[in-house]
Amino acid sequence: RKIDIHFRGKPNPPAMTRSLLVAAAILVMTTVSLSQTEGSAFLHSGKAVSTTFATDYQAIGINPANLGWSGKYEGKKMAFGLLEVGSSLYSDALTKDELKDNFLGGADITFNYAEKQAAAKAFSGKDFTTNIDVRSLGFSISTPKAGGFAFQIADRLQWWSNFNQQTSDILFMGRNAAYFDLLLLSTGDTVANDAGLTNEQRALGVRGLSSNASNISAIMNGSAITHQWVREYSVAWGYLLGTSGAWNFYGGLSARYLQGLGMMEIRSEGGTLTAFSALSPGYDIDYGNAALANPSALSGSSFQSVGSGFSGDVGFSAEILGKAKFGLSYTNIGSITWDGNVYEAYDDKLSGLDSDGFDSYNFFEEADQIASDVGILKWKGLQEKVVQMPSQLRTGASFKIKEKTEIGIDLVVPTNDAPGNYESPMYAVGGEFAVLKFMSLNTGVATGGMYKTLVPFGLNFHLPSGSWEAGVATRDITTLFTQEPGMVSYCFGFLRFRM
Repeated sequence: RKIDIHFRGKPNPPAMTRSLLVAAAILVMTTVSLSQTEGSAFLHSGKAVSTTFATDYQAIGINPANLGWSGKYEGKKMAFGLLEVGSSLYSDALTKDELKDNFLGGADITFNYAEKQAAAKAFSGKDFTTNIDVRSLGFSISTPKAGGFAFQIADRLQWWSNFNQQTSDILFMGRNAAYFDLLLLSTGDTVANDAGLTNEQRALGVRGLSSNASNISAIMNGSAITHQWVREYSVAWGYLLGTSGAWNFYGGLSARYLQGLGMMEIRSEGGTLTAFSALSPGYDIDYGNAALANPSALSGSSFQSVGSGFSGDVGFSAEILGKAKFGLSYTNIGSITWDGNVYEAYDDKLSGLDSDGFDSYNFFEEADQIASDVGILKWKGLQEKVVQMPSQLRTGASFKIKEKTEIGIDLVVPTNDAPGNYESPMYAVGGEFAVLKFMSLNTGVATGGMYKTLVPFGLNFHLPSGSWEAGVATRDITTLFTQEPGMVSYCFGFLRFRM
């Protein structure tokens, strides 16, 4: 799936730039999206595997059956955590430093003409993915007879895009892209947009024109973008179903109420354009005249909910002699009904463009041009739009070699193509290795989904009694030692307690 974005006009700074970056900042500052296989369960971010590792409230969204387990710390019946974060930026076109400089505020970057040409070529057919998962509160309690119960509040923010060749060219080159065979100058003259154009003439350009305009669906064919920001209020229960010899069998359920803060899905497949958006007023998108006739239009400046729904998980697990574990779960089953600021775009011809293209790799700096009335898409208002959640089938197994040293495998299979889901199955192997009485090392290897091969790594710290735990991790440690295209990832939690 890929995206085609052609823009007119470039506010300074763009509205949706502020919105998405402020959204991420709010998540980090107030509690420190869709996601990696472990979400915000920071203790497992460095393992690459989590289906048979996640326990207590961290099992929500992974395998609720694990709530039935007694846990690895004897006598600890309750777990409580605050501010647990998993985040990552991934691109197979940008190096680690380019990701940091363009998306984390490391440098003030403005492309020149030659750099835009290079960027357009580099991003053709390349993925860009952002995931922010924040658990602001988690609590669980284990009872001898009724099993384990858990509650959490979590935010998940996701962005994924991929551009076809023509998309990438227009995205970065703007009115100077090859699609526009003519260039309107500020003098009123119209000249051919070709290699014979002088730098002086190009500097006078104000609008690119196409004498053989194509429909957006044709321009975008094979391209897509997905974005979703959802807040979850979850409850879960896990229970010992029965025993047979040395085996223990567990089952679990979870349910969550969903608040939708933002959704955007734009794609063209087989010449058919599909484009919907529902963005909270806090994104500060101006839909122009389309908002006047929209029955779901909202006003204001806050990040208020623009959708709601329900989802849930079901899981099973088995344990033999306290050594080997097996798990199977079906997660995120449900949907959101978006009923605020809901818009649908219709197919149209692209005959002209004013924008001079992206000035950096930071798509968030230009993303408002997709959703607002200054972009290429023509919007009409809708009453509501139902969107499925990105459901997944998970299975895994693990084996404990000795106390607090355990290795395992995971397979995560997407069961629909909803925004935020993987493009293909995710395979992983990894584990936790005891290093000191108060520290364990996590590492593994993961591949598939929408990523190249990743090597997660993390360090978990704990009191010997287990009454306090903390950890830091990255979803790909290789980017710390190379400038090859890849991932920038930070996962952490310091306020996790057991009693």
